[in-house]
Order: sequence, then structure tokens, then C-alpha cells
Amino acid sequence: MSFYLLDWIDPRPRKMSILIESDFDEARRKKYARGLAEHRTDAALPFDGDPLAEAYDECLDLANYLDEMERRGARIPGIVRSMVKAVAIWLQRQYEAAKGG
Repeated sequence: MSFYLLDWIDPRPRKMSILIESDFDEARRKKYARGLAEHRTDAALPFDGDPLAEAYDECLDLANYLDEMERRGARIPGIVRSMVKAVAIWLQRQYEAAKGG
């Protein structure tokens, strides 16, 4: 199996580039700029939503993506799963603290 698992990438044309080929910080900037263009009429407007809840949802998605990668043959190191879970737990604790619990 290829480390990059490129055979898993859907070959259908997409509106977005494959950000995985970019440096992480560059990819973040590109994705953020795309999100601004798609979801806000004015970049000066604040984020619409709760970033804590959104981040937690993204952790759930990431854990599910890791499961799918594993189903397709990838070996996911335990440390990777632990890191995702640690971030999710930290977010839950921030939520509890914010609501006074």
C-alpha cells in the first residue's frame, strides 16, 4: 500500500484543489480564504457560529475519516487516534467551563 494512498482520492473533477499537496499553514490560509468567499458577504464580519462546537464536530469527522482509512487498509497509529481524542476532550472541557459546569 502506498503511504500517500493516492489511489483513494476520488478522480472526479472538483471545484477545490487538493490541499494535501500544500504546506499545512499554506493550506490553512487557502481553505480559510475559500470559506470566506463562500460563506461571508463581507470578510470583516465575525465568524458565524460557535468555533468551539465547530471544532468539536471536526474532531468527530476526523475520527470517522481515520476509521474509513483503516477500513481501506491504512494502519492508523494509536498516537494519532489519541491526539484527536485529546483535542476533542479538551474542547468538551472548554465547553463545560464556559457554561459554568
